[in-house]
Amino acid sequence: MSVALKFWMLVTLICGAFAVAEYLYACETIRVYRHHARPVLYKIAAILVLIVDCLGFLGCMNEGMSDCIYYIYVWGPSPIAPICIGLLLGPVFMLVLGPLTLGGAGVVFLLPDSLCDAMPTLWPLRQSLVILFLVISLIAPILRAAVICQAPHRKWWKVVFVFYVTYWPVALMVPDMLGR
Repeated sequence: MSVALKFWMLVTLICGAFAVAEYLYACETIRVYRHHARPVLYKIAAILVLIVDCLGFLGCMNEGMSDCIYYIYVWGPSPIAPICIGLLLGPVFMLVLGPLTLGGAGVVFLLPDSLCDAMPTLWPLRQSLVILFLVISLIAPILRAAVICQAPHRKWWKVVFVFYVTYWPVALMVPDMLGR
């Protein structure tokens, strides 16, 4: 099996598992939003975590995929081993350095450097979004676990699955991080 085929199978696994984990979290977030006894701040935070997760996923796919594709098809070594290591150590990595990576990836996806260079008035907005995404990314692990644990039909595998798999897209950025 070629390296490119293995890589695309791994990317499909990452995207599919992330989609399932975010679907589970989104269903519980909707349930929390409809629950009238929950505080408004809790509801808003749960929705913001969902939004930051999705934007972080798109940012990781945007930033990480271009480098991985370049490694596979142009010159570099296979990025499969660093990605697999990133999948295994995803939660540990995210709890230590992840909020910066996830928040930065989401903001870069929303406001790329080229757009901010073309319109310098966007730089302060971008810096504000980085701080907002950083704060949300810092509370995200706790809030995700709290939302899933408070489900009426909670199962331990859902909590572990959502906690673990929501960090998998960052594994696509590991080859680039190791190359720097």
